[in-house]
Parts: sequence; structure tokens; C-alpha cells
Amino acid sequence: MASPKTPEHYLTRLTTQLEKLGLSVQREPALGGMVPDLAFRTEDGKLGVIEFKNWEPTVDTSARALHLTQAYRELAGADSAVVIVPRDVKIGTPGLVGPGAVNDWLVKFVEEATATTRAPTARDYRTGARVAPSDRPIGRPRVAAAAAKKVLAIMPFEKKYDDTYLVAMAPAAKAIGTGCRRVDKEDYVGDVMKRVEERIRSAAAVIADLSESRPNVLYELGFAHGAGVKAVLICSTPIGKLPFDVRNQNVIEYRRGQTFELQEKLRARLIAVLSER
Repeated sequence: MASPKTPEHYLTRLTTQLEKLGLSVQREPALGGMVPDLAFRTEDGKLGVIEFKNWEPTVDTSARALHLTQAYRELAGADSAVVIVPRDVKIGTPGLVGPGAVNDWLVKFVEEATATTRAPTARDYRTGARVAPSDRPIGRPRVAAAAAKKVLAIMPFEKKYDDTYLVAMAPAAKAIGTGCRRVDKEDYVGDVMKRVEERIRSAAAVIADLSESRPNVLYELGFAHGAGVKAVLICSTPIGKLPFDVRNQNVIEYRRGQTFELQEKLRARLIAVLSER
């Protein structure tokens, strides 16, 4: 029996196909705090992003794929993005592309390029600038004023948690008119912990993912508490295993693979936290 094809198999094949088309290809580049599996540019500079996920094509994974590709457009500046899965995709699961449809997507890439819209800022509230109602941050003016600063993600920096950031944290922050940073995706020179501490001090709030009780996350959460920075806590592993001083706090539980549901909970919690005096 032939062994199943791995993500590396698909990515290697895609890289070869893209290079044959004369496109400039990069594996796992850092793009606006995101790291896709593949990124490529056409001669006229259009940016395409490809992410491979070993997902079954379902309604739930379709929703996750749509939010992920939207995040690549809005946060990484991609003109078009796609999530490729190992099985052929049936009608009713938009956002996902099976192996047999990849070439069609590449051919239509330029036509699929979409323009992004400017996110409203706190200044829009103060000056009365006209912003489309669907783009206006949700919440009271105090939320918009606080959102002039960015939210900082404190989390395990492993690929398996990328969906938590891309599908939940970043879109939730954008929905209230701000952005969400990840220090590990920034270019800087010097001591990493000093950089983290600087980002925490300057943040409007932090979103701390306590999953697996990682020491770096617990330390950074403690530093945020000492600096007087508000925190939103989330966790995908049993809360009962968290240290006693955080397990009884208001922690949002979520399941990895269902981060689409987490996004709305984070948006609501950020509004509540940033509205506090």
C-alpha cells in the first residue's frame, strides 16, 4: 500500500510548479506577523499566499479557511490567498481548494486579487471622519481611544497555535479598530525579553493563551499585571491544570480547530476590558 502524501510532498510540488511559471517563491516567509507555507509574487508585484492544512473539507473547516485567507489579505497584504487540503473539495465548502483545482486557482490568481479597506482609527471618532458603518469599530468611544494602541498576543509560538492568532486574535482586534502584534514575527535587534517587556508596557491590552501553562506566557502575563496592562485570558487545555493563581480567573476556554468561535468571544471581551476605567 502506498504511503499517504505528506504536506511536504504537496509544498515541494507546488514550489516546483510556481517556479516553472517564472514566479518568485518563498517558503515560510514572515509577512506582517504571519507565516504562510508558501508565498509568491508575479512580475507586476502581486502577492499570492498558499497555506496547506491537513483538514477534512467540512463546513467548519471552510469557515476557518475563509477567515484565514481574509487575514492573509488584511494583515499580510496578500492580493489573494488559498488554503489547500489533501482531498478534493465538494460544492458547499468555499475557502478550500483540493489538489485537482490548484492549477485553476493559479491561473485565476490575478483576477482574484482583492483590495483591502482602511481600518478606522480612534482619530475617526474624534474628527467625525466618514467611515462605512460595517467598518466602524464596535463599542463606546473609550474603546476606540484605547484601541489607538495595539493589542499584544502572549502565546506559545508554535505553528499549531497559528490559527488561534490568525483566525481569532488578529480579526477580533481588527473588529474593534486596532491590531494585534506577535513579538516573534517582528524584526528587531537586541534582547528579546526587553523587546517583549517594551511591547507589553505599550499595549492597550494583552491576550494571553495559557494553553499548556508555558513558562514564557505565565512570566509575560505576570509582567503585564505588574505593569498595569489589562489582560484577556484564553486556554485550550484543561483549566484545572493551570497554576492556582490564574485558574480561578475569567478564562475563555476554546478548542484548537474551532478558533472561529473564539473570535467573537475575544471581540466581546476586548470591548469589555478596554471600556473599563
